[in-house]
Amino acid sequence: MVVGQLEEANFPTLSVLHLDHVEALWLLAAPELAIAWAAAYDRAYPGALLELELRRGRGRTVRPG
Repeated sequence: MVVGQLEEANFPTLSVLHLDHVEALWLLAAPELAIAWAAAYDRAYPGALLELELRRGRGRTVRPG
């Protein structure tokens, strides 16, 4: 759902994600906003979110190193 480059900084807690492509940008927002925006999108485009196959646990975390 998200394609980009992770830029590691010299600080251990600072990284920058440069996004190249995002299927549903609002999913990166706070949960309350993401739910509201997804509901509005689903009303405007019924079934479109199902095509993304959004399911719990589908994503994966890639850790550098």
